[in-house]
Amino acid sequence: MNLRVSDTLPNHPFWTFSQQLYKQKEVEQALMLLQYHFGLNANVILYFCWFAFNGQGAFNQTTVRELLLRIRPWHERVVMPLRRLRDRLKPFVDTISWAKTVRQDILLEELEAEHAEQLMISEFFSYEDYRIKTAPQKASDIFRSLSAYCRVVRIDLDATGCDAVASILSVMFNKIPLNELEKTSRKRLMRRRSRGGTVGTQLWLDI
Repeated sequence: MNLRVSDTLPNHPFWTFSQQLYKQKEVEQALMLLQYHFGLNANVILYFCWFAFNGQGAFNQTTVRELLLRIRPWHERVVMPLRRLRDRLKPFVDTISWAKTVRQDILLEELEAEHAEQLMISEFFSYEDYRIKTAPQKASDIFRSLSAYCRVVRIDLDATGCDAVASILSVMFNKIPLNELEKTSRKRLMRRRSRGGTVGTQLWLDI
């Protein structure tokens, strides 16, 4: 995932928020770890962050499941095939002269698909008037949403995954000490073990 401004798709505050947050190297690295190592959808994580950052609260397992089912066809049939194709071309970049150009073209299409997915996500939930919440309250809402997400897809993050989440929140709420966020992240997201099924993909839903 590498965010840019699309020339064809409409802009949205969620997309703008994601672009600004993703510019931070530690956020990019954390999202890539959560996406590639644990199979979590970076767009969904960013949505939880944006939603809570704007004082809108958290999602429970029911609403997370509904959200994942809403974007599943697009994510499974459009975003993931483009990403897999781009990844398969990577070994050829250094040995075939035109492979880099082809891979870059596919990347641009993947980015458009990611942007479209964010628009689908942003239409999922209605928004209320901005609620004034403290940074710890907003961070707690993000942890609640991520905990629900992990339960729905039956994933139990390890310490590395939890620390990746904490690093994202540390950028968003820089007045909260990182060690405090790491401690809370491990407490909130490591409470159970994986229960079988296809672990590591957001497409396997506990339904």
